[in-house]
Amino acid sequence: MQGWVKLYRELLEKPIWLLSTAGQRSVLIAVLMLANHSAKKWEWQGKPFEVQPGQFITSLPSLAEKSGKGTTVQMVRGSLARFSKLGFLTDQSTGSGRLITVVNWGIYQGEENRTTDQSTDGQQTNNRPTTPNKNDKNVKKKEEAATPSEIHYKKILDLLNERADREFKNVKGNRDLIRSRIKEGYTEHDLALVIVYKCKEWKGDSQMEQYLRPTTLFGSSKNFSKYLDAARLAQRKQQRQDTSEPPVLTPEEGSARQADYMARLEKQYVKGDESNE
Repeated sequence: MQGWVKLYRELLEKPIWLLSTAGQRSVLIAVLMLANHSAKKWEWQGKPFEVQPGQFITSLPSLAEKSGKGTTVQMVRGSLARFSKLGFLTDQSTGSGRLITVVNWGIYQGEENRTTDQSTDGQQTNNRPTTPNKNDKNVKKKEEAATPSEIHYKKILDLLNERADREFKNVKGNRDLIRSRIKEGYTEHDLALVIVYKCKEWKGDSQMEQYLRPTTLFGSSKNFSKYLDAARLAQRKQQRQDTSEPPVLTPEEGSARQADYMARLEKQYVKGDESNE
Protein backbone atom coordinates (compact mmCIF):
# COMPACT_ATOMS: atom_id res chain seq x y z
CA MET A 1 0.00 0.00 0.00
CA GLN A 2 1.39 3.39 -1.01
CA GLY A 3 0.51 7.03 -0.48
CA TRP A 4 -0.15 9.03 2.67
CA VAL A 5 -2.88 10.58 4.79
CA LYS A 6 -2.94 13.91 6.60
CA LEU A 7 -2.85 13.86 10.38
CA TYR A 8 -3.62 17.16 12.05
CA ARG A 9 -2.48 18.53 15.40
CA GLU A 10 -6.00 19.53 16.45
CA LEU A 11 -6.76 15.83 16.76
CA LEU A 12 -4.94 15.94 20.11
CA GLU A 13 -7.67 18.23 21.46
CA LYS A 14 -10.66 16.20 20.27
CA PRO A 15 -12.67 13.75 22.44
CA ILE A 16 -12.09 10.97 19.90
CA TRP A 17 -8.38 11.18 20.84
CA LEU A 18 -8.37 12.51 24.40
CA LEU A 19 -10.91 9.99 25.68
CA SER A 20 -9.63 6.98 23.71
CA THR A 21 -7.34 4.27 25.01
CA ALA A 22 -3.99 3.57 23.38
CA GLY A 23 -5.53 0.57 21.64
CA GLN A 24 -8.43 2.61 20.28
CA ARG A 25 -6.00 5.20 18.96
CA SER A 26 -4.12 2.47 17.12
CA VAL A 27 -7.35 1.34 15.49
CA LEU A 28 -8.18 4.97 14.60
CA ILE A 29 -4.87 5.45 12.80
CA ALA A 30 -5.20 2.08 11.04
CA VAL A 31 -8.66 3.05 9.75
CA LEU A 32 -7.28 6.28 8.29
CA MET A 33 -4.38 4.43 6.67
CA LEU A 34 -6.59 1.73 5.13
CA ALA A 35 -9.30 4.00 3.68
CA ASN A 36 -9.19 4.33 -0.10
CA HIS A 37 -8.15 7.65 -1.64
CA SER A 38 -9.87 6.80 -4.92
CA ALA A 39 -12.75 4.61 -6.04
CA LYS A 40 -11.99 0.90 -6.45
CA LYS A 41 -14.12 -1.99 -7.63
CA TRP A 42 -14.69 -4.98 -5.35
CA GLU A 43 -17.03 -7.92 -5.11
CA TRP A 44 -19.09 -7.47 -1.97
CA GLN A 45 -21.95 -9.66 -0.83
CA GLY A 46 -21.55 -11.56 -4.09
CA LYS A 47 -22.13 -8.50 -6.28
CA PRO A 48 -19.86 -5.96 -8.01
CA PHE A 49 -19.40 -2.96 -5.75
CA GLU A 50 -17.39 0.24 -6.11
CA VAL A 51 -15.68 1.33 -2.91
CA GLN A 52 -15.66 5.13 -2.70
CA PRO A 53 -12.91 7.39 -1.29
CA GLY A 54 -12.90 7.09 2.48
CA GLN A 55 -14.27 3.54 2.38
CA PHE A 56 -12.68 0.12 2.65
CA ILE A 57 -13.81 -3.47 3.10
CA THR A 58 -12.16 -5.49 5.85
CA SER A 59 -12.77 -7.97 8.67
CA LEU A 60 -12.27 -7.68 12.42
CA PRO A 61 -9.23 -10.02 12.47
CA SER A 62 -7.62 -8.18 9.54
CA LEU A 63 -8.16 -4.77 11.13
CA ALA A 64 -6.80 -6.05 14.43
CA GLU A 65 -3.65 -7.25 12.67
CA LYS A 66 -3.21 -3.93 10.88
CA SER A 67 -3.67 -2.04 14.15
CA GLY A 68 -0.53 -3.48 15.66
CA LYS A 69 0.74 -5.97 18.21
CA GLY A 70 -1.56 -6.57 21.15
CA THR A 71 -4.73 -5.40 19.37
CA THR A 72 -7.50 -7.96 19.75
CA VAL A 73 -10.67 -8.51 17.76
CA GLN A 74 -12.68 -7.43 20.80
CA MET A 75 -10.70 -4.18 21.01
CA VAL A 76 -11.40 -3.50 17.34
CA ARG A 77 -15.11 -4.22 17.75
CA GLY A 78 -15.37 -1.85 20.71
CA SER A 79 -13.34 0.84 18.94
CA LEU A 80 -15.55 0.76 15.83
CA ALA A 81 -18.67 1.00 17.98
CA ARG A 82 -17.25 4.03 19.80
CA PHE A 83 -16.09 5.77 16.62
CA SER A 84 -19.49 5.15 15.06
CA LYS A 85 -21.23 6.73 18.05
CA LEU A 86 -18.97 9.77 17.78
CA GLY A 87 -19.88 10.15 14.10
CA PHE A 88 -16.33 9.49 12.86
CA LEU A 89 -17.29 6.48 10.75
CA THR A 90 -20.06 4.10 9.80
CA ASP A 91 -19.61 0.35 10.09
CA GLN A 92 -21.77 -2.10 8.17
CA SER A 93 -21.22 -5.78 8.84
CA THR A 94 -22.38 -8.84 6.90
CA GLY A 95 -21.23 -12.43 6.62
CA SER A 96 -18.87 -11.48 3.80
CA GLY A 97 -17.01 -8.61 5.47
CA ARG A 98 -17.32 -5.11 6.91
CA LEU A 99 -17.75 -1.90 4.98
CA ILE A 100 -16.09 0.95 6.88
CA THR A 101 -16.81 4.52 5.77
CA VAL A 102 -14.88 7.46 7.23
CA VAL A 103 -17.35 10.34 7.50
CA ASN A 104 -16.07 13.70 6.19
CA TRP A 105 -13.19 12.00 4.34
CA GLY A 106 -13.55 14.26 1.33
CA ILE A 107 -13.35 17.41 3.46
CA TYR A 108 -10.11 16.52 5.24
CA GLN A 109 -8.36 13.99 3.00
CA GLY A 110 -9.78 14.74 -0.46
CA GLU A 111 -7.70 15.01 -3.61
CA GLU A 112 -8.17 18.76 -3.79
CA ASN A 113 -6.43 19.14 -0.44
CA ARG A 114 -3.17 17.50 -1.54
CA THR A 115 -1.93 20.43 -3.58
CA THR A 116 -2.94 23.40 -1.42
CA ASP A 117 -2.89 24.49 2.17
CA GLN A 118 -5.67 27.03 1.65
CA SER A 119 -8.94 26.32 3.44
CA THR A 120 -12.16 26.20 1.45
CA ASP A 121 -15.54 27.20 2.73
CA GLY A 122 -16.49 23.55 3.09
CA GLN A 123 -13.43 22.87 5.22
CA GLN A 124 -13.66 25.71 7.72
CA THR A 125 -15.61 23.87 10.40
CA ASN A 126 -14.93 23.75 14.09
CA ASN A 127 -15.08 19.94 14.11
CA ARG A 128 -12.09 19.76 11.78
CA PRO A 129 -9.99 16.93 13.22
CA THR A 130 -6.65 18.34 12.22
CA THR A 131 -4.14 21.03 11.27
CA PRO A 132 -1.37 19.98 8.85
CA ASN A 133 2.10 19.54 10.31
CA LYS A 134 3.81 21.80 7.73
CA ASN A 135 5.33 24.86 9.40
CA ASP A 136 4.32 27.38 12.06
CA LYS A 137 2.75 29.76 9.55
CA ASN A 138 0.50 27.13 8.01
CA VAL A 139 -0.37 25.68 11.41
CA LYS A 140 -1.48 29.11 12.66
CA LYS A 141 -3.57 29.63 9.51
CA LYS A 142 -5.37 26.30 9.95
CA GLU A 143 -5.94 26.78 13.67
CA GLU A 144 -7.53 30.16 13.02
CA ALA A 145 -9.78 28.58 10.37
CA ALA A 146 -11.10 26.12 12.96
CA THR A 147 -12.19 28.67 15.56
CA PRO A 148 -15.87 28.87 16.59
CA SER A 149 -16.19 32.12 14.64
CA GLU A 150 -16.01 30.04 11.45
CA ILE A 151 -18.95 27.80 12.31
CA HIS A 152 -21.44 27.76 9.45
CA TYR A 153 -24.33 29.17 11.48
CA LYS A 154 -26.34 30.27 8.44
CA LYS A 155 -26.16 26.84 6.80
CA ILE A 156 -27.35 25.15 9.99
CA LEU A 157 -30.21 27.62 10.47
CA ASP A 158 -31.12 27.47 6.78
CA LEU A 159 -31.44 23.70 7.05
CA LEU A 160 -33.73 24.06 10.07
CA ASN A 161 -35.83 26.69 8.29
CA GLU A 162 -36.11 24.53 5.18
CA ARG A 163 -37.14 21.38 7.04
CA ALA A 164 -39.39 23.04 9.62
CA ASP A 165 -40.86 25.77 7.36
CA ARG A 166 -39.71 28.44 9.80
CA GLU A 167 -37.77 31.70 9.55
CA PHE A 168 -35.17 31.66 12.32
CA LYS A 169 -32.60 34.41 11.94
CA ASN A 170 -28.82 34.21 12.12
CA VAL A 171 -28.78 36.24 15.35
CA LYS A 172 -26.51 36.10 18.39
CA GLY A 173 -28.91 34.05 20.51
CA ASN A 174 -29.16 31.25 17.95
CA ARG A 175 -25.42 31.37 17.24
CA ASP A 176 -24.67 31.03 20.95
CA LEU A 177 -26.76 27.85 21.17
CA ILE A 178 -24.99 26.31 18.17
CA ARG A 179 -21.56 27.37 19.43
CA SER A 180 -22.23 25.78 22.84
CA ARG A 181 -22.84 22.37 21.31
CA ILE A 182 -19.80 22.70 19.03
CA LYS A 183 -17.60 23.57 22.01
CA GLU A 184 -18.74 20.35 23.68
CA GLY A 185 -17.23 18.35 20.83
CA TYR A 186 -20.30 17.87 18.63
CA THR A 187 -19.98 18.56 14.91
CA GLU A 188 -22.03 20.53 12.42
CA HIS A 189 -22.97 17.19 10.92
CA ASP A 190 -24.37 16.12 14.32
CA LEU A 191 -26.52 19.26 14.45
CA ALA A 192 -27.78 18.53 10.94
CA LEU A 193 -28.72 14.95 11.87
CA VAL A 194 -30.74 16.18 14.83
CA ILE A 195 -32.51 18.79 12.70
CA VAL A 196 -33.55 16.29 10.05
CA TYR A 197 -34.49 13.58 12.53
CA LYS A 198 -36.64 15.78 14.76
CA CYS A 199 -38.30 17.49 11.79
CA LYS A 200 -39.34 14.09 10.47
CA GLU A 201 -40.65 13.15 13.90
CA TRP A 202 -42.35 16.37 15.00
CA LYS A 203 -43.40 18.22 11.85
CA GLY A 204 -47.15 17.90 11.37
CA ASP A 205 -47.72 17.06 15.04
CA SER A 206 -49.87 19.87 16.44
CA GLN A 207 -48.34 19.52 19.90
CA MET A 208 -44.69 18.92 19.05
CA GLU A 209 -44.16 21.06 15.93
CA GLN A 210 -43.77 24.18 18.10
CA TYR A 211 -40.54 22.70 19.51
CA LEU A 212 -38.77 22.73 16.15
CA ARG A 213 -36.68 25.70 17.22
CA PRO A 214 -33.03 26.31 18.17
CA THR A 215 -33.79 26.69 21.88
CA THR A 216 -35.28 23.20 22.03
CA LEU A 217 -33.00 21.38 19.61
CA PHE A 218 -29.69 22.96 20.70
CA GLY A 219 -30.46 24.63 24.04
CA SER A 220 -29.84 21.64 26.31
CA SER A 221 -26.73 19.49 26.12
CA LYS A 222 -28.57 16.58 27.73
CA ASN A 223 -31.52 16.70 25.34
CA PHE A 224 -29.30 17.25 22.31
CA SER A 225 -27.31 14.13 23.20
CA LYS A 226 -30.54 12.12 23.44
CA TYR A 227 -31.80 13.46 20.11
CA LEU A 228 -28.49 12.64 18.43
CA ASP A 229 -28.39 9.10 19.84
CA ALA A 230 -31.92 8.49 18.51
CA ALA A 231 -30.98 9.85 15.07
CA ARG A 232 -27.89 7.64 14.87
CA LEU A 233 -29.88 4.60 16.01
CA ALA A 234 -32.42 5.19 13.24
CA GLN A 235 -29.55 5.55 10.77
CA ARG A 236 -28.00 2.24 11.85
CA LYS A 237 -31.37 0.47 11.62
CA GLN A 238 -31.76 1.66 8.05
CA GLN A 239 -28.25 0.53 7.16
CA ARG A 240 -28.92 -2.95 8.54
CA GLN A 241 -32.02 -3.16 6.36
CA ASP A 242 -30.03 -2.17 3.28
CA THR A 243 -27.98 -5.38 3.19
CA SER A 244 -28.73 -5.97 -0.48
CA GLU A 245 -27.27 -2.60 -1.46
CA PRO A 246 -24.40 -1.27 0.69
CA PRO A 247 -24.69 2.47 1.26
CA VAL A 248 -22.26 4.58 -0.76
CA LEU A 249 -21.43 7.80 1.06
CA THR A 250 -19.96 10.50 -1.14
CA PRO A 251 -17.41 12.97 0.24
CA GLU A 252 -20.00 15.74 0.15
CA GLU A 253 -22.10 13.85 2.69
CA GLY A 254 -19.60 14.98 5.31
CA SER A 255 -21.05 18.51 5.39
CA ALA A 256 -24.33 19.67 6.82
CA ARG A 257 -25.90 19.23 3.39
CA GLN A 258 -25.44 15.48 3.63
CA ALA A 259 -28.33 15.45 6.09
CA ASP A 260 -30.51 14.60 3.10
CA TYR A 261 -29.28 11.07 3.65
CA MET A 262 -31.60 10.95 6.64
CA ALA A 263 -34.57 11.45 4.36
CA ARG A 264 -34.37 7.74 3.61
CA LEU A 265 -35.50 7.13 7.16
CA GLU A 266 -38.85 8.87 6.67
CA LYS A 267 -40.91 5.78 7.48
CA GLN A 268 -38.48 4.30 9.98
CA TYR A 269 -38.62 6.80 12.82
CA VAL A 270 -40.22 5.61 16.02
CA LYS A 271 -41.14 8.08 18.71
CA GLY A 272 -39.27 7.47 21.95
CA ASP A 273 -40.07 8.37 25.52
CA GLU A 274 -37.39 11.03 25.73
CA SER A 275 -38.10 14.40 27.31
CA ASN A 276 -38.48 17.25 24.85
CA GLU A 277 -37.66 20.08 27.16
